[in-house]
Amino acid sequence: MDFAAALANLEKSAKAAAANTGNGSSSNNSQHRREGDRRRGRQDQQGNDQRNSRPRYNDHPASENRERGRYENSDRPEGMSRFGYRVNPYRSTVSPEAPSDIANSPKHIALLVICIDEVPFEHLWKAWAAAGDALVSVIVHAKYPDRVQSKWLQQRLLLRPPRIGRGNCYADPECLTHAPQWGSVQITRAMVDLLATGLKVGPTDREADVRFSTKRFLVKGKEQGPPEEIPLVDKFIFVSETCLPVRTLKECVELLFEEPKVAAKSGESDAPSAVVPAAGARPNEMSWINARNLNSPDTPKNKYERDQFQDIHRMVPRQFRWKADQWTVLSRPHAAAVMNIDQHMRPADQLWNSFARINASDEMYFPTALACLGILKEDDEKDTATSQVAKRAVTYTDWTEGMRNPATYTNGVRDLRKVAKIARKQGCLFARKFALIHNIPGREKVVTGEIDADAWTELLEALRKEEGENQP
Repeated sequence: MDFAAALANLEKSAKAAAANTGNGSSSNNSQHRREGDRRRGRQDQQGNDQRNSRPRYNDHPASENRERGRYENSDRPEGMSRFGYRVNPYRSTVSPEAPSDIANSPKHIALLVICIDEVPFEHLWKAWAAAGDALVSVIVHAKYPDRVQSKWLQQRLLLRPPRIGRGNCYADPECLTHAPQWGSVQITRAMVDLLATGLKVGPTDREADVRFSTKRFLVKGKEQGPPEEIPLVDKFIFVSETCLPVRTLKECVELLFEEPKVAAKSGESDAPSAVVPAAGARPNEMSWINARNLNSPDTPKNKYERDQFQDIHRMVPRQFRWKADQWTVLSRPHAAAVMNIDQHMRPADQLWNSFARINASDEMYFPTALACLGILKEDDEKDTATSQVAKRAVTYTDWTEGMRNPATYTNGVRDLRKVAKIARKQGCLFARKFALIHNIPGREKVVTGEIDADAWTELLEALRKEEGENQP
């Protein structure tokens, strides 16, 4: 084709396009523009596209005043549903047993231990577990599991699931560790993994390989034999390698499973300090969490506290953000509810990722999750009859030396006697931070913090007797 023919064809095409102007093409172009705007998220003023206004899930309550995932007159964290979470209010599944039945039923407690590579007072924890009728399981997350020397601890380390397949049936267990740094979110991940493993302990474990079976976590006393069937864990307690018990196992069980009581209302009793049984909560459902939110009167008003509350991912509504001591007690119903939040999420999308930007996320994760579930509430401050959380400290910690690190005790029984007396008076079960080594700058390290199991037993017995004598 020569140049003249090509030019003629071009002029012919231009005339055809001009002739079609006003014959519907403009409406077609407008329709295309509207569809393009709709794809870019703009509202169609001439049409009513219901697909764009429909929420992601159909369980949202109807509301005309919907704004960025938040709904009025709702106690659910609806903002989280925009990110794929279906956080429904917690509903108790605990049967309304009589207090006598609860008191006589077997108890099972799990210690969830976070350590570096050892538990210096391992012998005291063994003595603690052997001095009571309750069953005790110990599950350990070590920062450096390859450095652990104790056979007792090695048996109780977190492990990755066994590899199933040809050639892997005799593979050695592989330890699970997140190697957390100070204040990092990996500590929270370790706590989540400890709790998930603790929930598997019991008759539901059908693992035939004893190296992976959860039966290895059980601590047997001097006269205890292995039970025919290990019951499910009732309470989960987080402790560290520097924690020590300031109460016997029997005392801890009595406090953890005592019938919750609240202050009597005016007119119910003439005594000003009278208490009555709590109607809403049950002993095997109560958790111990020394929690507060940003509006609590005892929350310090400083930049560190504000950053902790504000730097949580925006998917978590502000009214559900709480902070507590890391060393808490979770009942089985509450622990299972927290773990169910992530049951349909990939690891990269699980809730702990929302706490990656803050320091000490381990202080924020569990109380915030409980608040999102409706378990931890503002009304708990008033000790209402429906409270499911006892806002009390589990582990005594002395922060008078600074807010970054608590006071460390290295003088053995002499320090333990002083600290245990204070901790018991405050209603705590454990105390920290105890160390074997007395490290003085410029001098050699001296082992001064050793505590004999017999001395520990005698001390607790003396304190218990002293408290009994002082009671009116």
